[in-house]
Amino acid sequence: MLPENLPLRPPEAPDSNPIGATASAPGDVQLHSALVTQRNRAITYAVAGASIALSRAAGMLDVHYLASLAVFAVGMLTVAGFALAARRAERANRRADLAPWWIACDMLLVTAMVWLTGGVSSPWFLWYLGCAGAAAMHLGLRLAIAGGLASALLYFGVLAALGQLRGPGQVLFLATAHMVFLFGASLFLLANTRQLLRSTVLNRRLKQEADTRVEELTRVTEDLAAMSRLLRDFTEADPLTGLHTRRYLMDRLEEDGQRLGSDRRATARGAGAGILMIDVDHLQRINETGGRAAGDAVLKHLAQVLRRCVRGDDRLVRWGGDEFVVLLAQSDQRRIHEVAERVLAAVRSEPWTLAGNHSLQLTCSLGWSLFAWRRRQDGHAPWEGALAAAEAALHAAKSAGRDCARHLPPPEPAAASDDAAAA
Repeated sequence: MLPENLPLRPPEAPDSNPIGATASAPGDVQLHSALVTQRNRAITYAVAGASIALSRAAGMLDVHYLASLAVFAVGMLTVAGFALAARRAERANRRADLAPWWIACDMLLVTAMVWLTGGVSSPWFLWYLGCAGAAAMHLGLRLAIAGGLASALLYFGVLAALGQLRGPGQVLFLATAHMVFLFGASLFLLANTRQLLRSTVLNRRLKQEADTRVEELTRVTEDLAAMSRLLRDFTEADPLTGLHTRRYLMDRLEEDGQRLGSDRRATARGAGAGILMIDVDHLQRINETGGRAAGDAVLKHLAQVLRRCVRGDDRLVRWGGDEFVVLLAQSDQRRIHEVAERVLAAVRSEPWTLAGNHSLQLTCSLGWSLFAWRRRQDGHAPWEGALAAAEAALHAAKSAGRDCARHLPPPEPAAASDDAAAA
């Protein structure tokens, strides 16, 4: 479903006369087909010249050989001239209205060929049909009809000049039959060509509209994706410390659990992860002494210290209040113990500086637990028990006098199942 405020252009009505209309932009069909038309003319003249040569060699047609070849050579020169003009117009990004000129040249050359190949018995009178078809395709209706009448006048004029048309008789009947065939085929070609070009122009416009809408929808999609990222960053970032929030950690736990839990090689190696829960000691006392602003400044200071204690691929979040959580996605017990000791030492060695250059020694309590990414038999996520165990270990560290780390393993699935059965 399209957004209501999407700026889409209404589809334009098809032109009532696309054949004779002037292109409004350089991308019009006629501009792009100018060079193609000259290429087709060159092929036609080449085929016709070869036909003349073969007919003369086989004795099938009594023609003025050299004169006919000269006519085709002139035709090729006109092709080169009009192609050069079309190329210049294309480079100048403008339309070149060349159709009336090359159609007139073709009509004159065809008249010369009819003269040179026997008049009424000439097979090249059909080229007049080609001229009429070209006029129907590239000119308007009135110009196409005028071209057909000009073709007929030239044809009868050639017959009269050759002395073959002297009054009513078989020659006049044959010439009239030729013209009736020519005009009938031209009208049929005209109707089909106009319909074809009208459909081509309409299809081109529809394609342009579709491309425009696709581009607009792409931009809207990119804007929505950027907005989604901003909203996600806003909801998953803690405004005080700049760390990620609990929601971010839970989403990453789900993603890492699906990825690592389905990795058979990692599961076979017993790949595990560690969760560390950290709490500032005596933050309530700091809030009562220096106010809420002092407590917030301590949390910012602790967040900076913790950033320096973990790696880039570790997850560091503010869990809530004065509690922070670190997820070591792929680790073992030795490294988790090293990170815990590093955190305790860093917090002790970097006192928080108060206003007036007074410093306050800070400490923290830490609880951690280690768990495996493989799926549990009781259906619970593997990190749920580790989070509860790390929180219990944190309380144990506080009870032990603070400024220390404690470790508790997560409950085993079998033990959990037995407790549930006993209950």
